[in-house]
Amino acid sequence: MGFSVKFLTFIPLPFLILNKGTFELRWFIHS
Repeated sequence: MGFSVKFLTFIPLPFLILNKGTFELRWFIHS
């Protein structure tokens, strides 16, 4: 149980970082 909770909270981190990176990159290109 504890492992799955840790796994679920760990997984979104790279996606959030990637989303933020692509958003900032897109904003930088369009500006």
